Amino acid sequence: MAVSRRSRRRPVRWLFVAILATVAVLLTNAALRAHPSQAENTLAYLDQVRPEIQSSADEGADLRDVRASAITLGRDGISRRLDRLVAQTNATLTAVTGLTPPTTLRVAHAYLVAALGVRAKTAGDAKKAMDAALAQGPPDSAIDGLVGVGQEMELSDRAYGLFTGGLPSSPPPPGSTWVPDPTPWTIQEVSAFVTTLRSSTSLIPIVDLAIVTFATDPAAVGVDNGATVIPPTRGMQVSIVVANVGNQAVKHATVTATLFTNGANTTDMVRDFVDLVPGQRVAIKIGSLHPQSGTTGTLTIAVAPVTGETNVANNSQQEPVELR
Repeated sequence: MAVSRRSRRRPVRWLFVAILATVAVLLTNAALRAHPSQAENTLAYLDQVRPEIQSSADEGADLRDVRASAITLGRDGISRRLDRLVAQTNATLTAVTGLTPPTTLRVAHAYLVAALGVRAKTAGDAKKAMDAALAQGPPDSAIDGLVGVGQEMELSDRAYGLFTGGLPSSPPPPGSTWVPDPTPWTIQEVSAFVTTLRSSTSLIPIVDLAIVTFATDPAAVGVDNGATVIPPTRGMQVSIVVANVGNQAVKHATVTATLFTNGANTTDMVRDFVDLVPGQRVAIKIGSLHPQSGTTGTLTIAVAPVTGETNVANNSQQEPVELR
């Protein structure tokens, strides 16, 4: 009979164990729900910042568009667009600053705040620089201001890169780049831009051509004692960007590349011709020049002054070269 009683108790005992196990699982699940995992915290945070990151990317695109469309927009259009951009970038910064990131993402969040803070400052600086570009007087402050805007944009991109570098690799963080191409913010490009913008708003006829930039083919391989080093070649071509920064059309302007070789005292020159409407820029490739290896010299790129042109300071660029 004793054996029979033990056999009847076993199902009760196993049922009790099963109930305890079920309660333990339920308690564990409740605890996990009360304390989300690190991955869940990260996803929740990214869901919060993603709309603001997209807004910032759109704001960068808007600033680039103002730069590219400035002549068409005119003074009032530029002012309205940049006023709106200043307000938008500050609103984006405020929205992200008010968020509380997970403990593990505090440093990354600080980088994001820094990136958006620089971008808000950039928008304000762009407004000041554009105002200076449309004002009277020497263009130096406008040129310096816009070059600085480009540098700030690049700084914000680096800060954003530090933010994304501090996040888990999955899911991938959203992209947000303000300077996909730094070229328009170089001093040569900005100088031509400011001159063109001022000419476009003037009622006085202005004839003005400019060499914006140039590059050799083969490309330079370095700099030695201030001279650009050109590798050995039988024929060197030169890619040149020339612009009409005035408000009058120009036909058949002569563009030249001249290589003067020291020691040998020789001059080699090639040329081409361009037609340019106001505000237009053209990239041309001319050649071939025949440098002598083992010599030094000077490479001069120029667009010849045309009738009515008074500002010829921007018609040429020159650099010392070492031919190897």
